[in-house]
Amino acid sequence: MRLTMKQVHEAVLPTVLELKFFNFEPIIFCLFALFAIYVLYQYIQYQIRKLDVYSFLFHRKKGGNTHIYNIESCPICLGEFKVPVRASCGHAFCMKCLLSYFQYNSYCWKCICPLCRGLIRDIYNLHIFDFCKKEKAEIKKMEKKLKTFIEKQNYSIAHLSRLEWICTNKWKSIFSAFSIIICFITILFWPKTSSF
Repeated sequence: MRLTMKQVHEAVLPTVLELKFFNFEPIIFCLFALFAIYVLYQYIQYQIRKLDVYSFLFHRKKGGNTHIYNIESCPICLGEFKVPVRASCGHAFCMKCLLSYFQYNSYCWKCICPLCRGLIRDIYNLHIFDFCKKEKAEIKKMEKKLKTFIEKQNYSIAHLSRLEWICTNKWKSIFSAFSIIICFITILFWPKTSSF
């Protein structure tokens, strides 16, 4: 039995029309919603990083919260300040107390303020005292230890931000590949009503 061109055309045409007028709106809506969520997530991450930088710069320029410096005792040892230092968040501590706090919490790679739990990116001396040579050497040694703790943390933060950047770019490629796969699957496996 030989088919005429008209019969072939009638058999193939409904299938082509189904694909042409297939309703892609739900799939497009889902993909658009996923993309919108991804963009919103990236925007929120950007705003958080921007706020963190602004708060750090504000504390550095303004000297942090000035009401904190009226306190004459260290919040860790509750005694008088011995070699006081100010953290980047604005809180003041004894240098020895802060160093022992960091050493006690060495399981955590972050240098976190004991009061506000903010990241400590740098320390500043509050007062300059006249110490003897032995005490000055001890103070310099403690300063060096504190700076190494903070440098390790800053290195870890830089490494994590690099990983975040890599993951973000990988997410973009995975997202685009995923959307292409979804489109192909829907085209291939969509139920067809006409038969040959």
